[in-house]
This record gives sequence, structure tokens and C-alpha cells, in this order.
Amino acid sequence: MTQFMHMFSRQGNERSETNKVLRSLPYKASIRHKASIRPFDAIFMGQNVDGGPSSSYYCEVCNKELDNKAFQAVIPAHEWNGAWYYETCAECCSREHARDYLSKPEDSWFKHILTEGNPTEVTTANRRFLMLRICVFDVNETLLDLRALDPYFARVFGNAALRPTWFTQMLQTSLVATITDAYTDFGTNGVAALDMLAARQQVTLTAADRQELREGMQHLPPHPDVVASLEQLRSAGFRLTTLTNSTAQVAEAQLANAGLTSYFERIFSADSVHRLKPAPEPYRMVAQQMSVEISNIRLIAAHAWDIAGALRAGCAAAFVARPGAVLDPLVPKPDIVGPDLHSIATQIIEREQSAS
Repeated sequence: MTQFMHMFSRQGNERSETNKVLRSLPYKASIRHKASIRPFDAIFMGQNVDGGPSSSYYCEVCNKELDNKAFQAVIPAHEWNGAWYYETCAECCSREHARDYLSKPEDSWFKHILTEGNPTEVTTANRRFLMLRICVFDVNETLLDLRALDPYFARVFGNAALRPTWFTQMLQTSLVATITDAYTDFGTNGVAALDMLAARQQVTLTAADRQELREGMQHLPPHPDVVASLEQLRSAGFRLTTLTNSTAQVAEAQLANAGLTSYFERIFSADSVHRLKPAPEPYRMVAQQMSVEISNIRLIAAHAWDIAGALRAGCAAAFVARPGAVLDPLVPKPDIVGPDLHSIATQIIEREQSAS
């Protein structure tokens, strides 16, 4: 520590000398700028940091409580006037998370990637790695399989084939509400669509019938290709989020019940801006919240209308052509189209890495 304190106070060859010391440290870490950290603060893996100026005692990625003697941490300072550091548990300390925080535009002129014990100044190659587009997944039908609701429609209406009719009506109701500036949340629209379907089919619904559908929407299974594809993208270093028209509460329950929550950095809901997809506001909100230009996110969806909304808002897009799903011929075709998520993930990795 004395060696570091002395080094930070010097001018001239500080960076090269600091790098020599950094390379000798036996840790891998991700880094983040903390404005509240005092100059010269440095925290090292395994060192007791009790009483540090911004010690949260929780992992800043997964929020797991930390043993203050097992923090992962970092060091070099911007112009040597403040520390770069990021507190995580061992599981979250990875190059993936280093990229998350190193990609902030305002901090891009000089950083270190601390990973696998070999910190290096950001090079052209590293910068390309940091600039992979964020993958933003639609949830219903793209990740989760609505066919799980077929037994419900068979029981209530005597015809499982009415489930797509109900969902289409739900989307139409949502679109009308968005266009006419009379916002109602997606769940309310779903129940309204159910009532409309019941009226057409001359079926009397009970309160229990409506509640059963609400609960069923929160317990949808993932499509068989989902988990492996998310693993594939995450292993390639991509940041993953979701964007759904469902409310945040429903989306969080859906992903938790499907066992998918851990794959996503953030779970976004269009409900937060009171404008449902394909209006541009939800896509813009994701870009703003993730601190990137809208062109640096890629929506992945199995709906032509969602692809259209994303492209026209300025996003890149990837269309999952699940059975029965086709693109709108009046909308430019996205650069990535595939029959399943495995194909989509493979194409994204190849295209983004070659482009970078």
C-alpha cells in the first residue's frame, strides 16, 4: 500500500510504474468509478476494507451480502485524482462486468481492464470488445411459451386454438390505447381481451377464470432453445436485458418462475413510460437507462410489430421466426433473422464480433 500511495503522488511515469505493480497482483477484478472515493484509496482482493469511504457490504452486481474481507477490487485513478473501484462477490467478478462499467462514454479515454491477473490499458481490440451491442429480449412468445395456456383455453372455451386469437386481441387493445393516448397496462388489456373473446364465444367468465389467466401468464415455461442461447451470448461477453409490455411486477415474476432472472442485467417494462411497444419511448428508455446510444442496443423478438418499433426507433433488431411468425413486408428487414434463438445467438456473435 505504501508503494501505491507514493506512486499515486508522483508525476511523469506514474502510469507505466503503476502498471508494473498492477500486473504483479494475483487477482482478477472489474472496475467502476466512484466519485465519493477519496484520492489514493485502493482496495485489494482479500484485504480488509472495513471502514472504507464507500463500502456497501453488498455486491454491486447481484446485491449478495459480502464478507468485507473478500471484496474484489481495483485501483488506478483517472489523472490519479480519484480511485476506480467496484465491489463484487467472486462470482460476479468477471470481464463481462468489467465491460459493463468500462463502456461508459464519459470515462472512456483511459481505463484498465483488470481480468485474469493481466490489467492492460484499453487498446483498439479491447475497445471493440467493450462496444458489443446490448441484447434486449422481448419476453412473451420470444422467451416464454404461451402454448402453456392452451389447456386453460380448452377448459374455459372448449378450444385451445383460441389462445392465439386472445393474444392478438390483447395486442390490438394495447395498440389502440397507445395510439389514442389512453394508457392501460398490459395485464388490464389482457383481461379486457379475454372478456371480448368470451362475448364472441358466448361464454360466461367467472372472477376465478380471469384470475387463473393472470396467474398462468406468470408461470410460462421458457422455449426449449432459450437457456442454451442465453448462455451462449453471455459467454461471448454480451450484456443481456429484457423489455416487455408486461408490468415490472409481472415480468419479474415471469422470469423468476421460468428460472431466467440470473441471465439478465436489467428487466425493463414499457409500463414505466406508460407507452407500450411498438411506440418508440420504451426502446429509448432502455438505451437511456443503459447509458448507450439507441443504435447500440439490439432488440430480439418474435413479433413483427416489435421489430418494426425497434428499427424505427433506431435500434438494431433480430427476428426469431417462431412457428407462424413472419415479418411485415412494409418494414425494412432486420440484419439478423433465424428460426430459433440458437440461430439468432450464433448470428449475433458472428456479426457483432466481426463488425467490431
